[in-house]
Amino acid sequence: FAQRGLNAAMNSMLSRVRAVAEQMVTSPEPAHARTAIIDIGSNSVRLVIYDGPRRIPFILFNEKVMAGLGASLARTGAIEPEAMERGLRAIGRFAHLCRSMKVADIRCVATAAVRDATNGPDFIARAKDMGLTVELLTGAQEAIGAAMGVLSGIPGVTYTQASLQLGAPTVTIRADEAATAMSGERLAGLAADVRAELEGVPAGSILEGVEEIPVRVIAPEGRRSQLSDLRAKTIGASRPGSGAPIATLGEFTLDPQTAVITRLDGQRVNQIYGFTEPFSLPPPVQAKFEAALEQADFHVPPGYDIIIGGEAETRADAMTDLMSLAVPLILIMAGAVALVFNSFRLSMLILLTGFLSVGLAFGGVWMFNLPLGFNAIVGSLGLLGISINSSIVVLSLLQGNAAARADDVIAQREVVVDATRHIVATTLTTMGGFVPIILTGDVFWLPLATAIAGGVAGSALLALYFTPAAYRLMTMKPGRRLIARLRGRPYRPDPQPV
Repeated sequence: FAQRGLNAAMNSMLSRVRAVAEQMVTSPEPAHARTAIIDIGSNSVRLVIYDGPRRIPFILFNEKVMAGLGASLARTGAIEPEAMERGLRAIGRFAHLCRSMKVADIRCVATAAVRDATNGPDFIARAKDMGLTVELLTGAQEAIGAAMGVLSGIPGVTYTQASLQLGAPTVTIRADEAATAMSGERLAGLAADVRAELEGVPAGSILEGVEEIPVRVIAPEGRRSQLSDLRAKTIGASRPGSGAPIATLGEFTLDPQTAVITRLDGQRVNQIYGFTEPFSLPPPVQAKFEAALEQADFHVPPGYDIIIGGEAETRADAMTDLMSLAVPLILIMAGAVALVFNSFRLSMLILLTGFLSVGLAFGGVWMFNLPLGFNAIVGSLGLLGISINSSIVVLSLLQGNAAARADDVIAQREVVVDATRHIVATTLTTMGGFVPIILTGDVFWLPLATAIAGGVAGSALLALYFTPAAYRLMTMKPGRRLIARLRGRPYRPDPQPV
C-alpha cells in the first residue's frame, strides 16, 4: 500500500509539471511567428519576410519592385500618378503574399518620397484601404534605420542596437502587500513571477567551444504581447489558472518614459552599436561596413554627421598614447647605442636595421592575410628592441677586429660567419616561443605572434647581410679606394691602433 501511494503521488506531481509545461509551450500561434517589412522608398518598394526567433531571424522571402515614387518629387513636389499606381499595385500584391504565407505581423514604413510629397497622404489613405497601415518615418528615423540595416547585413555582425530611447511607455504594478499575502505570495515572489513571465527563467547553459552560453526558457509571445495577458496571469496556486489574477492584487498604470538623448562634446548623438561574432576582429568587419555604406549611397539628412567610433576610435587613441611613449624610448635607445660604439653613424645604422625589421614584421602579418590592427602594431614596436640585438653583435665583432676595421673583406666575412651560429640559434629560439600561438590560429593573438616572429626572422637576415655591407660603406674606405684608383694614386689606409 505504501509503494502504491508513493507511485500515485509521483504520477500526480508529474501530471502537474506536464500541465505547466504544456501551458508555457502550447499556443494557438506557431512558436516563431513570421514577420514582414514593407519598405516604401523613393525608388523602390521592397517586401522582406522573416521567419525564426526574433533574436536571430532568417530571411524567408525578399522581393523588390522599382516603383519610382520620388522620380518627379524635385520637379513637381508630388508623386506621379503612374508611379503611385505602380507602388500601390506592389504593396497590394505584397499584402496578398503576406496573407498567403501566414505572416502574423506586417510593418509597412514609408520614407522621404511619401513624407515630402504633397499627395503623400492620398497614397497612405489608399494603402489603408488595402488593409495596410503605413508608418511614416521621420528623417532621423530613416537615417537610423538605414544605418542599422547596412550594419546588420555585414557578415560577422550578430546584433545591432541604437542608444536613442524614444520614450516608450512603462507598465508599473503597484501591488498591495496585504492582498498579495492573502494569495500566498510575497512582493518579492510576485516580482519574480512577473519577471519570469516576461523574461523567462534560467534553465542551465550549453558549451559552445570554450564559451558557456546561458539558456532561458520563456513562454510563447502570445502570452505576453498584450497588457490584458499580464493582468490575467494568476499566482499563488499549485495548479495553473487556479490562483489569484495579478489585476486583483494592485493597480496597473501605463506611465510615460522620458526620452533619453546622449550627448558628445555638447552635440546630441545616437550611438548605433554593432556586435560581432565571438573570436572575430573588429577591423575587417568595420572595413566591410564602410564599403557597404559607400556602395549603398547612404546620406544623412541636412544638419547630421556620421562619426565612426568604437574600436577605430579607441585604436586611434591607443596609438597616439603608444607613439608618445615610443619616440622618447627610441631617442634613449639611440643615445645608448652611440655611447657603446662611440659613433653616431653606427647608432644610426642600428636604428635603421630596427626600422627595417618592423617593416618585415608587417610583411609577416600580410603573409598570413591578417588585418594590420592594434595587436600587430604593438608587436612590431615591441620587436624594435629585440631586432637590433643581432646587428649589435655583428657590429661589436667587426669593431673588435683590426683587419675588419681596415676594410679586409676576408676578415669581415670570417667575423660574420663566426657570429652566424649565435644569431641563428637566438632567432630560432625566439621564433619557437610563438609557434604554438601561430598553430592555434587564435585571431586575437595571431597578428602579434606573426609580427614578432616575422620581424625576428627578418632581423637575422638584416644582421648577416645588410649590416656588414652597410658597415663597410659607412667606413668610407671603398669610396676612398675608388677615388684613389681614378686619380692613379696608390691607396694608403689609415693606420690602425694595435
